[in-house]
Amino acid sequence: MPNEIMVFIKFYKFNKTNLSFYQKDEIQKFCRIFRIKVYKEYKPQISHLIVYPLKDKEKTIQAKRTLKYIYALIDGIWVLSYRCNIF
Repeated sequence: MPNEIMVFIKFYKFNKTNLSFYQKDEIQKFCRIFRIKVYKEYKPQISHLIVYPLKDKEKTIQAKRTLKYIYALIDGIWVLSYRCNIF
């Protein structure tokens, strides 16, 4: 991996909430490959929060409101969906 990309990636710090064991394991694998730090608890240094969205009766997609989620919104941290379809 080019040095410019590694310098950029090392600033990413992830946290996760409301994920299954399998999903947490997949996030850990991804972060290990790209050398991204994953925190178990919420910290101000976190750059991204990964959540598992749920569909409600109106077919809207929302993340379960956890304390980590609320902190991320207050701190202006990126909230990412585990179910993101890129391809």
